[in-house]
Amino acid sequence: MKILGVFLLAIFLSFNAKDVEQVKSNHIEDNLGGLCVKEEKFGDNCGNKNSYWIRISNCSSSTIDAKYCLKKSNGKWTCWANHNWKPSATTTAYVCSRGSTTRLLYFTRAAGDWNHKFPTEKEVNEKY
Repeated sequence: MKILGVFLLAIFLSFNAKDVEQVKSNHIEDNLGGLCVKEEKFGDNCGNKNSYWIRISNCSSSTIDAKYCLKKSNGKWTCWANHNWKPSATTTAYVCSRGSTTRLLYFTRAAGDWNHKFPTEKEVNEKY
């Protein structure tokens, strides 16, 4: 069954980062698993002590497409996408100025499943 609801990250993910709060995920297909935060750093980017950097991994057992977003201090999301992301592969993302709450939002689908579209960054900012 295809789903578009928002779930708490803890349902799908072995989560070990301490500072990331109110993390949400939106799995476009059932049973895909999710992303894991493997490492995080504060103040190491952009010459800004409020910058935030994360290393995230595909923690599912499937190759997936994923769109992931970090919330900036102005309340807007900045998003990236990975296609054909293999299990346990990692990537990094950062924002130069994070808000008082560090938030990660992500969407996943089966790799190459173009029938299930990710929201645009504009749609993410309007909805979340």
